[in-house]
Amino acid sequence: MCWFFSKKKARNVEPYIEPRAEQKESYSSSQEVKEAPKFERFLLTVEAASGQVVADPSAEDIQNAVRAICASEEYFLVLEGKQAINGVTYIQANGYDVSNQTIYMELQRKGVGAGAVARNYGKVVSVGLLVKTLADYLSGITPDHITDWDFTGEF
Repeated sequence: MCWFFSKKKARNVEPYIEPRAEQKESYSSSQEVKEAPKFERFLLTVEAASGQVVADPSAEDIQNAVRAICASEEYFLVLEGKQAINGVTYIQANGYDVSNQTIYMELQRKGVGAGAVARNYGKVVSVGLLVKTLADYLSGITPDHITDWDFTGEF
């Protein structure tokens, strides 16, 4: 995955702490350890104040993440799927512009077939459209028409 945003630490967002493995109670000398759950479908990474990772985020988690990254143009978020949806492997956002309440959103779309490359496309959008796009992605819906998006690179 290629994240083009700079990572700058700040304050006021609690980091996500990975849950510890739970131990089953047993009277035997060897205790079985149950693995901590891995993310099922999506992983939301928010770099605001301190790194935060949310496995299988809810719509509320998305809204909170967008609010957090709107606190500074240095903050960013990445929502990635375990598997590509319509070729889209992740959506990321940063660069909140307080003067016109817009933010830069970028997605990566991977081609199909052997030797297929991933291409990134970006666009400045309203905060509301960002939230809607991220929520749609959680539901398996990706932006269809990216012809007016800027091509930002091939990876």
